[in-house]
Amino acid sequence: LTEPVTLECEYTPGDNRTRDVDGMLGALLHVIVKAGLLVDDGLVWAVTWRRNEMNRENPGLKFHISVTA
Repeated sequence: LTEPVTLECEYTPGDNRTRDVDGMLGALLHVIVKAGLLVDDGLVWAVTWRRNEMNRENPGLKFHISVTA
């Protein structure tokens, strides 16, 4: 993608450790750019971050990228 986007994230931890949201978001943005989904993380104009309750059986991060209208 080469135009402004909105990023929606849903995080489910697998344990009760405290994590730094801006660090996790920064890592995700680097992965998205490295994977070629986005040419520059400066194109992310809005972010929604939701944290779910801990789930040892199904932890993870789901994200959705949509082009900003």
